[in-house]
Amino acid sequence: MRALILGALVAASTWLVLRSLRPASGKTGQGAGKDGPGAKVPLVQDPVCHTYIPKDTAVVLRHGGTEHYFCSDRCAEAFRDSG
Repeated sequence: MRALILGALVAASTWLVLRSLRPASGKTGQGAGKDGPGAKVPLVQDPVCHTYIPKDTAVVLRHGGTEHYFCSDRCAEAFRDSG
């Protein structure tokens, strides 16, 4: 039984690592967007915690003429305080 659980954990961990190695550009996720359930929603990566969030729900901070997207106000504040 332990071997089965360990094998499942190794497989899940490997899948997560391989999934994170995909290029960030052009990422989209499945979700209920403006076009209904299952529509592709563009994702953006938070530069602080590196999570991906739907662009239309992200916290936006404009800095140096560039828009940066964050998963929360906390990450936006951490970014603002670091620069």
